[in-house]
Amino acid sequence: MVKAIYTCDGCGRTKGDTNHWYGVEEMGSRSTLHPTLRIVSFDDSGRDMEHICSDDCLTKRLAQFSDTLRVSHKQMDDSSESEAEAKAGIGG
Repeated sequence: MVKAIYTCDGCGRTKGDTNHWYGVEEMGSRSTLHPTLRIVSFDDSGRDMEHICSDDCLTKRLAQFSDTLRVSHKQMDDSSESEAEAKAGIGG
């Protein structure tokens, strides 16, 4: 039986036999109001998920997702403000 080799999408570390990993999957679009980052205990079922090796890499991935949401929401807010200003005849 051929054993799959997994590497961490955060740091590049190779998965061993005994270490605990996470599977991470981004669900929904970042442009929607409610994108979700799904985190599960890793298994090698072959699902198309990111492979995360440790709590440290998971924390970094959560921060990256949070930063992306912050930027996306700011862009949506700026766009809404521009549309409201255009309707009101404000701006230039």
